[in-house]
Amino acid sequence: MARGARRWVIGLTPVREGVTALVLWSGDTVAGHARGTEAEMCARAHRWAAELLSDKLMP
Repeated sequence: MARGARRWVIGLTPVREGVTALVLWSGDTVAGHARGTEAEMCARAHRWAAELLSDKLMP
């Protein structure tokens, strides 16, 4: 998604059984990351997207 002059990408990828990685990129820079269950990381990705859309997340 694009917010102002920044382009944000939120990615989810399986790491191993029961663990999913969540990464937030601002352009080519990793701005945030976390690991946990798929459900936890999907919920966090949803929060990050909502915060980006409301201009509350500015790592």
